[in-house]
Amino acid sequence: MAPHTDLFAAVNFVRKFLQISGHWPHTTLSIWSELRSFLSFASSLIFFATNIMEIVLHFSDFKDLAENLSVTTLVFAYIVKLLVFKLRRREFFCMIEIMANAKTFEPHGEAQRDFAKTMGERCILVMKIYSGICSVVVTLYACLSLSSETVLPVKFSYDFGSWVYGMYVFQMTAIMNSALNTVCLDMLAVCFMGTAIAQLQILEQKIHDLTKFDHEDYSPEEEKRRMKQCVVHHTDIIK
Repeated sequence: MAPHTDLFAAVNFVRKFLQISGHWPHTTLSIWSELRSFLSFASSLIFFATNIMEIVLHFSDFKDLAENLSVTTLVFAYIVKLLVFKLRRREFFCMIEIMANAKTFEPHGEAQRDFAKTMGERCILVMKIYSGICSVVVTLYACLSLSSETVLPVKFSYDFGSWVYGMYVFQMTAIMNSALNTVCLDMLAVCFMGTAIAQLQILEQKIHDLTKFDHEDYSPEEEKRRMKQCVVHHTDIIK
């Protein structure tokens, strides 16, 4: 996939946000990036631990248990996604390199460009809808909790007294961090799947056109060449 296509633009958009939190993989060590990544991960991990404490304390109270599980499950899913993403960074770099440099991914002709453009536009639309929904949910958490008696967006049994707003800031920071990075990680998966779908559609068209020749252009060598191109294209998609 050429770097100027909409799908690659969507990946670059996600990369900017993951770079802010320090989770975008780097080929060279960056202390500042590693520090941001550590703080981001630590805030989510501590937030997850406090929620587990609440679950243990209120395990017999179905209402409190359901409220805590609704948040804790999402944070746990984010932590797992992030760990897998970091452990598989080498494979991730290989996929990005193939997307950016593979000649077979470059669209040739108007039909192929339309396939790639349409899929890119759909990925960007899904990204906007998904991120918009997450933004609304996080905003509601922030606003509604301030108007409640507990102040905190997620219940915590310990009495903080005048420090309750410090806990509010911590919880909201952890929630926003988890929500933003979850959106980014999910959208990376959507972009990769969108790339595969677009390239499979292009490959299908190539296979369909294998035997379409003008009478004067046909030759067994040209037919074999087209077949080899389809095989190489399919191999790049599988990678």
